[in-house]
Amino acid sequence: MQKAIRMFLSAALALGLGLSAAGCAKDLPAESSSQTAAATPQSEPVSEAPQHEGILNPLTGTYDLDESAVGKRPAAVMVNNIKAAWDVQTGLAKADIIYETYVEGGITRLMAVFKDAANMPEIGCVRSARYSYVDLAAGHDALYIHAGMDTTYCKDRMSDLGVEDLDLLTNLDPAAYRLKNGKATEHTLYTSGKKLAENWKDGQRLELKGEEKPWLSFLPPEEPAAPGDGVCGELEVPFSSQYTAGFTYDADTQKYRKSQSGNASIDYKTEERVQVKNILVLYAPVEDFSDGEHVKTELTGGEGLYVSQGGYANITWSKAEADAPIRIQAAGGGDVQVNAGNTWVCLVDEDKKDGVTISE
Repeated sequence: MQKAIRMFLSAALALGLGLSAAGCAKDLPAESSSQTAAATPQSEPVSEAPQHEGILNPLTGTYDLDESAVGKRPAAVMVNNIKAAWDVQTGLAKADIIYETYVEGGITRLMAVFKDAANMPEIGCVRSARYSYVDLAAGHDALYIHAGMDTTYCKDRMSDLGVEDLDLLTNLDPAAYRLKNGKATEHTLYTSGKKLAENWKDGQRLELKGEEKPWLSFLPPEEPAAPGDGVCGELEVPFSSQYTAGFTYDADTQKYRKSQSGNASIDYKTEERVQVKNILVLYAPVEDFSDGEHVKTELTGGEGLYVSQGGYANITWSKAEADAPIRIQAAGGGDVQVNAGNTWVCLVDEDKKDGVTISE
């Protein structure tokens, strides 16, 4: 009997202690409760985004921008791409973005964009402005640098969009100089960031109009990824029968070596091979102006390809306004994350789509 009583008292005591502990826990202040919860084993924490040293270049996604260029306008320089000038081109490998599209007669021209205009390398040879490039420069709020222009259509377009330009042929502007490169005079004009910085025009706006935002959605530089629609070791983009942009993937540098109609693109001054991290092939309608000579690439949108890191993906592209940048999306919708680095943009006639070739 006594044994039964002792067992009953022990059970009652245990129950009382349990209820007391529960009551105490219920009355704990909020911070004590969270401390208790924090002590409970949890799932693996989500890793934080990497912290990068340096300043983000919004045109490349790399963290190598000079502080003096933050909030400043980029420079967009027209570069001659006629066959006679291929071997005297310089500065393209250092550009953040290179746009290539038509001028006339199946000939293409290049526009090299540098976020840090004051530290732009020697670039050239510089050639004249054309209509569609005005809109491309406006999309980056860039200072548009050229040597002459198509006065029939291009001049009015610059005026309509309020694009500020620097014509290096005007009284042989002091920001320009000629190099003896063995070519005809029209293929000898060059400039540089140093020369531009020494010769800014009075009243020329150097600050960006609006907030500085990344041009594309860039992956962290230390996390490159190949687009997933297929392998791309070789890419050829035929602008015309005489002008084909070629790109060959180099696994060592993880960039594409540039060629022009089968000729390796070599920098005239540095002798380095021109290479790019990303390629955008954007299909667009190309129309003749009424003079039957000049052409216009319609910059409204369409289909295209994103090529990088040895792979490619099908995309769509758009340009909402004349002064808006080009945007890209996955073919099925959703954002495309692009590898950090420089980009070559081929705006090619949509009628040439079937001629674009991708191989392993």
